[in-house]
Parts: sequence; C-alpha cells; structure tokens
Amino acid sequence: MRFFVFINKRKGFIMSSDLMRKYIDILESKQMGTCPMCQGSGRKAAGDDKWASSYSGYDKATHTLPCTNCGGQTMYGKATGQVPLNKEGQPCLHDYEGRNAGRCYTMYSCKHCGDSFGIDSGD
Repeated sequence: MRFFVFINKRKGFIMSSDLMRKYIDILESKQMGTCPMCQGSGRKAAGDDKWASSYSGYDKATHTLPCTNCGGQTMYGKATGQVPLNKEGQPCLHDYEGRNAGRCYTMYSCKHCGDSFGIDSGD
C-alpha cells in the first residue's frame, strides 16, 4: 500500500505505509512547549507599526497579528501556540536561516531546534 503526500500544489512524493508510520511517529514524539513569543495565544501585539493594519491576519479589535514563531511564519500556516523545545530543553524562540532549494523555493531551518519549513514564491 502506498500514500501520496502533498508538499505543495505542484510537488509531492510517494512513500510506503511503513515509512509513513515512522515519519508520523517521529513527528508525534517531538517534545513541544508553549510559544515564548505569544505565550500560547497564537497572536502577538502589533506594536507601533504604522502598517500593521495592512498585514495578513491583522485583528483590529485586539491590535494583534498572527504569531510568527509558532506556525504563522509558514506558507498557509496557522499559529498554534506550541513550538519544539530547543537544545537546552526550553520552548524555542526561532532564529531561521534560509537556503535556496530551487528556482523559487526557499527552505528555512531554525538554528536552535531544527524546525523547518519551505516557501514557494512562485515563478
């Protein structure tokens, strides 16, 4: 039995059910903690940024933006309030480093916990 796993709208890969189970086990075993940027709320203060109201996800009622540390930084991602633990065992305040993985595809990896995501900017 095989699964087709979507990575984005144009790219995907096929893996066996055994490999899929191992991958899911690894993801589920990753220890998580409360995001230090939003304290688990999934929102962060917009501050005095004069352009805040033009950003995606801006909430006028609370003057907040989606957290960019616990999922909101990813393409189509939602802030979850949870982040992986860093090497010291504390919830990670990510410091992403980008590398070009294709013409318009960039992979970002955190220097402290290894969390990663990709952004496809399109052609």
